Amino acid sequence: MPYSDSTESVELSSQVRTNALISYFFLWALLLLAKRNPNFSHPFVREHAWAATRIHSILLGFSILYLQLLADLLSYRLPIIDIPLSRVVFSVVLFFLLALLFRGAYLAHQGKKYQSMNLTLSEKDLSRVDYAKLEGEADLIRTMISFFPLIGVFVAERYPSTLTQIGAKISGYSTFLFIIEFIFLRGESLLMVTLFFLIILIVTTGVLLASQKSVDFLASVQLLPGIREIQVYSKVIPLYLADIFLVVIGRKNEIGFMQKCREINLKIENTEKQLSEYFTDASLVFSPYIIYIPLLNLLLLYRFFSPQKSRYALAINQGIMLSFLVIWVFILGYFDFLSYTLVLFALLPIMLGIATIKQKPFLQIPILYEIGTFISYVSFGIISGTKSTRERSKEVREVSFKVE
Repeated sequence: MPYSDSTESVELSSQVRTNALISYFFLWALLLLAKRNPNFSHPFVREHAWAATRIHSILLGFSILYLQLLADLLSYRLPIIDIPLSRVVFSVVLFFLLALLFRGAYLAHQGKKYQSMNLTLSEKDLSRVDYAKLEGEADLIRTMISFFPLIGVFVAERYPSTLTQIGAKISGYSTFLFIIEFIFLRGESLLMVTLFFLIILIVTTGVLLASQKSVDFLASVQLLPGIREIQVYSKVIPLYLADIFLVVIGRKNEIGFMQKCREINLKIENTEKQLSEYFTDASLVFSPYIIYIPLLNLLLLYRFFSPQKSRYALAINQGIMLSFLVIWVFILGYFDFLSYTLVLFALLPIMLGIATIKQKPFLQIPILYEIGTFISYVSFGIISGTKSTRERSKEVREVSFKVE
């Protein structure tokens, strides 16, 4: 069968597949110049050579940027491990780009078309921004506010739409970037530059929406992982790395990262649905909004140890874990092991938790959920509220396995 644009594997000669594969490691740009050689000019080879050239170009550009700017700009040494922040950033980016190269090589070996990696769990076409026409200035203002750091998630939860969801992602990532810059760089220059570009983005989007023009330039934001994707990836990545090892030693022939992600995501959705049907007691002495306010939420400790089927059992568990982490940072800061400013990272789960506590009380917040789960395992039944949540989650997983 001849090569086509289908994502399915096609029947290609071993020579063509090998040429496409080696483009990711050798001669990546040079293969594009070999138009007269039938083994190199094949559409399948050229497609993968283009993908390899883009990835290598990004790698080369980032390496130059690191050596000329980032190495000095991010010279802050992380506490305890005593490693420069610049080296951590470079290692993460390098790992990601190498993963793209190996992924492309794997697709070439399988005879499959190269596809840009979609980091979301959505199966919709995210190459353009598909949104309903804004109704009035109030809609436009709400959309613009969703781009603001810290408060974007509140707008997205209250007025859900494609544009507010995009705004919430920009808000979340910009907040994280601001915190990183404030804690580790301790300078205003980069903060001001980041703020300047964010303002330009918000103003540009507002002008285009007001004039009813396309905002498809925001489509790339849709490809960034949201809170659910981050939660799923934290569970899938260790399993996927194990699968890669099995492929290397010949114990496996097929691996699928996104397939594993969708399976885990479906199980999480089923778990949340079943938990919402089981934990129905919504009574609280205090407002549920204090659940994610560190230290103040310790007033809810009675629910933390309570055996009742509280609708907020999981949220209280995570909120109190957040309080313990904040206290721990202050204790370590007092003894000069850590900087007090690290507590700013707590703003992310605080805003997310408060914004979603009413509609999504069973939302699993990464790190807080894992710590709470670990505590529930080692508490030997003392923390009965979290224990009952864990046991119910286990029951749901067992049922889902039987159904599948």
